[in-house]
Amino acid sequence: MAATVKFKMPTDLKECPHKTEFPPLTAWDYEVSINVGKQKKEFRVFKGLLTYYSSYFAAALNGSFKEGVTQVVELEEDKPEVFEAFKRWMYNRRLRDQDPTPSWLKSTKYHQFLCEVFVFGDMRGIPGLKNMAIDQLHRATAESWVVPNDAIKYVYDNTPESSALRSFILCIYRSTLASVKAFMEHGKDHLTIDFIFDLLNEVDAQGGWKGMSQLSWARMDRCQWHDHSSPGEKLPPTSKDDATA
Repeated sequence: MAATVKFKMPTDLKECPHKTEFPPLTAWDYEVSINVGKQKKEFRVFKGLLTYYSSYFAAALNGSFKEGVTQVVELEEDKPEVFEAFKRWMYNRRLRDQDPTPSWLKSTKYHQFLCEVFVFGDMRGIPGLKNMAIDQLHRATAESWVVPNDAIKYVYDNTPESSALRSFILCIYRSTLASVKAFMEHGKDHLTIDFIFDLLNEVDAQGGWKGMSQLSWARMDRCQWHDHSSPGEKLPPTSKDDATA
């Protein structure tokens, strides 16, 4: 993958037609406490926003369990910086305050962060957050022209076989690399057996390595990796009658 100098994402990319809608004004109701990580960092967040965007928080805060009574949720296994990204996304549809620099776009740390955001969104039932993580990972790989090698083990350790994030990682390898030799040049320390088997199946299914150009990869339809289900408490219609009711 030879990077194009100062490559920028095309400005005419088709937007996802299933974007998560902003919540109603009633979602800004009252704040609840979310304690994140082993250090129990407290975040104060509007309950209505949490339950609108996340099926997990809707069940926890509106149910009869302890969280529903105390209006406090403990997320000991999650990272504060990932929850901070979720909170920022709820308010302004951004994961970070500043736009990532070119060096940050190709950094291992940034790729790992985006994968962690996706996994958090998957575990907490937040489809819109997952889609944002996919979009930003696609942008990072397109503009930096770097495959997210060091995130592979994390992704395979924290996602099911059907994960859209796995599908994305596999796609960038099989689509942008031109040969087995190009694949081997990335080394083996970051690989897993499951990833190698999945990749071989993908390459065989598409008839070989594609060696896609940087611009072609940038123009890939990201909707193929999106979760288009409705957020939190907004359940999708189950029939035509429900949809028109």
